[in-house]
Amino acid sequence: MQSSYIANIISGGLIALVNISVAVSVAALLFAQTDQRLMVPGIAILLIGTLVTGLGGTLFSGYKAVVCSPRNGLIPVFAVIVSSIYVSFGSEYSVGAEATIIVAIMVTTTFAGLFLLLLGRLKLGNLVRYIPYPVTGGFFAGIGYIFIQGGLTVASGRDADLGSIADPQFIQLVTPAVVLALCLIIGKMFRDNRLSVPGILLLSVLFSMVYWQ
Repeated sequence: MQSSYIANIISGGLIALVNISVAVSVAALLFAQTDQRLMVPGIAILLIGTLVTGLGGTLFSGYKAVVCSPRNGLIPVFAVIVSSIYVSFGSEYSVGAEATIIVAIMVTTTFAGLFLLLLGRLKLGNLVRYIPYPVTGGFFAGIGYIFIQGGLTVASGRDADLGSIADPQFIQLVTPAVVLALCLIIGKMFRDNRLSVPGILLLSVLFSMVYWQ
């Protein structure tokens, strides 16, 4: 019994670490390319959303072993919302722009959650199968593009484009991020091994320490 408690605590700690990392990464992807001053409130609302999602799913779900975590599939939608609002304020930071962006994200998240709850209550989840594959493929391709460009931008501190490939400083800054991404892809192949995630995290930390010496 005690071993199961320890295993649950370790699993919960790892899940919390991953969820916090996802929340911070999503905030960086959404706000870093718009205005750095939006990063702090962006991280705050995403961490609060992560906490609400985790507690709500755990306390009110009908499944005892459910694990709720934030999804990154709506990043393209939120990116369009953030960019459009920022441009409407003259592409300049202001308290009004910050408040409008936060409220827009909160309202969008609330309505999306209510819609999904309604689908679940009415047993209409099978309607997803009627979404054409080109639409689904294009949506996920857009997510992948935003992830790659946003990740390289955050890692290098500058806009990532094809011309950046010839910049040695850019290559040096993004190399750890690219190596980590490759490790995650390789680790996914061994997801049945319980040591895969801790091993990837440990190797990533060691690589970063050696690389930046």
